[in-house]
Amino acid sequence: MENFLEVVDLKCKGCYRCVSSCPVKAIKIENNKAKIVEDLCISCGNCYRECPHDAIVVRSDLGQVREYIRLNYNVVASLDPFIFSDLSGMNKGQFVTALKQLGFYKVEDMSMASKAVKEFYKGSVNKNGNPPKKKLLMSTYCNCANQMIKKYHEDIVPYLMPSESPMVIHAKYIKEKYGMDTKVIHIGPCISRKVEALEPQNRDYIDKVLTFSQLLSWVYSSIDNISSLDESELDNAVHTEGCVFLDSPCTGSPIGEMTKVDILGIQECDNFINAVYSGEIENVFANVRTCVGGCAGGPDYKTKRGIVTREQKVREYAKEGRFDGKSKELDSIYSNMQIENPLKKIDVPIKKATEDEIKNALAKMGKVTKELELDCGACGYKTCREKAIAICKGMSEPKNCRIYMHDMLNRLSNSIFDISPNYIVIVGEDFKIIDVNDAMQNIMGEPKEKLIGTYIGNYMDIRDFVEVSYSKQDILGKKVRWENYGKDLMENILYVEEKNALVAIMNDNTKDESQKRMIQEMKLRTIDISQNLIEKQMRVAQEIASLLGESTAETKIILTSLKELAIKEKEYY
Repeated sequence: MENFLEVVDLKCKGCYRCVSSCPVKAIKIENNKAKIVEDLCISCGNCYRECPHDAIVVRSDLGQVREYIRLNYNVVASLDPFIFSDLSGMNKGQFVTALKQLGFYKVEDMSMASKAVKEFYKGSVNKNGNPPKKKLLMSTYCNCANQMIKKYHEDIVPYLMPSESPMVIHAKYIKEKYGMDTKVIHIGPCISRKVEALEPQNRDYIDKVLTFSQLLSWVYSSIDNISSLDESELDNAVHTEGCVFLDSPCTGSPIGEMTKVDILGIQECDNFINAVYSGEIENVFANVRTCVGGCAGGPDYKTKRGIVTREQKVREYAKEGRFDGKSKELDSIYSNMQIENPLKKIDVPIKKATEDEIKNALAKMGKVTKELELDCGACGYKTCREKAIAICKGMSEPKNCRIYMHDMLNRLSNSIFDISPNYIVIVGEDFKIIDVNDAMQNIMGEPKEKLIGTYIGNYMDIRDFVEVSYSKQDILGKKVRWENYGKDLMENILYVEEKNALVAIMNDNTKDESQKRMIQEMKLRTIDISQNLIEKQMRVAQEIASLLGESTAETKIILTSLKELAIKEKEYY
């Protein structure tokens, strides 16, 4: 099966909402991102509808449809009648005109095909005999319901009506009417029809499938002043009985000798299947559809709001159709078509876990006793056992158990709190001790049991605690000195608003501060020694200078005397 749903990793938050909403758990979380396992998926669209982050998107075939039109193919729109229940800003005639302006060759609704399938159902019920040979017959209009039964409930496959869907029948009709080279584009509220169209036997008839929202976004982005468009008629006849397939609100009404019941919504489908297995069902024709409200609640509407309104509007549209079930069009073409198509089971790669594997998986989640299996559903699975089975199948991981991760983080947090070398104390708004770690109780010299509930001011300066309590502003990286403990600290006091508590974390910087003081003292001593040395050198220099001065004076006297003596000798001779 091709990937018709895609997960946008940048938007996915790993919130498990999609896992929780998936009825067959075809979604796994890898690296905190959702991944759809296509082989397991039944294309119900619950994940697409429920994702709160719009991280799951439906593959769009708009580009290919536009290319068909650009290449001048005859492109025919095959409309599910429910599209006329949710038009905004235009009426039916303007909508048909808009499609023609986009380049569609013909615009038809598939109500006639639905009527043909409905007649086939009635014939099959009659063939079932009176009393019925089969205790149960189930409609196959809803491909999602078909996928669920064919993949996960092969014992119920024989009860499915051996019929093509109205979408396929209408596509075959269009190809026969306009030629096999015509491009048939089905448009409906159901993303499962994208999957049905890709089945090998249908590829030659249905070229592409667009959802309502994809088509309407194309219309509104391409055509201005839609409300002023002229009105056009559909290119085929509308059949009243085919507009609301099997007429939903008719639970309990008879079809032949069988009682018809409507099964609408995944949960009701699951309950009904369980009832079949338990043998409760007798002589029932089940109109099974997986969306709440049937097609009026299809996943492309993205919300369950408006189901009743949409149902009313499509019934109003149906009144425009013909009540004559034996129209020439129906007799000449549909009645001669091969509608019968027995459905077969689909093999899916489902690994079955042994009891030992399940126990090991539970143990990995910390569920070593039954009491620890809380079945909270936070991981997307109803029970811890279902979660363990998913782990065994490779669809989940132990770390995806939020309770397990919460407990593990709590244990880790408590361990870090207790073994941290930092001094940690938690005090309440009354400045009484709530908790201390081992390092803090050791420095305070009292056991934890005695410290808890006592006034923090008995052990340390309370002024910073008071400041944080009243200002609601944290103190970070403040140097303080605990004189009574002989400690130098880097103080951090945090205000925890939701707990009305203060958390003080003191980093012991005593060694660093002592080294800094020692280095400072060494610097001061070195400066003193240097100063004394300089002073001594100055004194020596002064003494030397004094001695040099005296000797110089004496030398001068001697030289003067020698000069005078020399002069006298010259005069004498």
